[in-house]
Amino acid sequence: MTSFSDEDSNLVERAWKINRAKSIAMRPCRTFGMENHNKWVVVNAPTKEWALQVFPGQHEDKANELLWKYILHATKSNEANPVSAWEKQNCILKNKAKKLNDYQFSALHFVSEKTDLTVALVKNHVWLGGSETTKEGKGFMSNIPVEEVWTMPNKYHVDGYVTTTKPIILAGATIQNLKLFFKNGKVIRIEPKQQLLLDLLQTDEGARMLGEVALVSANSSIAKMGITFKSTLLDENAACHIALGQAYIDNLLNRSLIDEEELTELGMNKSAVHEDIMIGDSSLNVYGILEKERILIMENGEWSI
Repeated sequence: MTSFSDEDSNLVERAWKINRAKSIAMRPCRTFGMENHNKWVVVNAPTKEWALQVFPGQHEDKANELLWKYILHATKSNEANPVSAWEKQNCILKNKAKKLNDYQFSALHFVSEKTDLTVALVKNHVWLGGSETTKEGKGFMSNIPVEEVWTMPNKYHVDGYVTTTKPIILAGATIQNLKLFFKNGKVIRIEPKQQLLLDLLQTDEGARMLGEVALVSANSSIAKMGITFKSTLLDENAACHIALGQAYIDNLLNRSLIDEEELTELGMNKSAVHEDIMIGDSSLNVYGILEKERILIMENGEWSI
């Protein structure tokens, strides 16, 4: 399964209602992919329309040239040996994931001047980063580029508030500087009120609960570009983020031995949507919560472990 995104937000705006219905209709297919029944990859395909959104002051040809330049850099395609470069990046992310898995934190605490959010993690959660594995044991990269390590939150236990640090693109609209308030796992308030996001939350019960929490260095290769790409794939690899909606079952240990009822009890979220929301920047601290101590995982957006 290969997904190419051209980020034509005007088209997305016209098709908003259709896309909402499609999200629900395509849920079985989304679940099939997110459960890694087969290999899949998400990449960005630059277009002039998208380029002008990223570089609005440029002529369309120059904007397109710039976007291609940054995409090739982000995907390491301009490296002397791209495969070797990705193997090195994969090792770095696997190492971070291993350290986090060894701790088995009960929760994460995100803190900055504009964020104070506690996210419980499911029991026997698994941090992933870099390459993934299909049910048949075949390795693959699901996202190119990738700078994140991610795991499964407990959908019932998320409390506090977060402020977005990068725009959310919904139905062609750019939504910035939102504050989301959580109580007992659910989004209970958004400031300022944004109807497009409120509509997303109404998709199904799981749409207002978390399915993913991810850590990304504020000094990642994408973050250092200093560009808001208005593409979730790129922008999520420049900042720590959370995701409303569907969780990834591979973030659970011994996932094949757990039935549907147990998954619900553990706190795995299910939804027709999966919407990433960037919350990280150079002021964010992230703590891992253990029974008798707090471990500083990230300080001012940088890894501390």
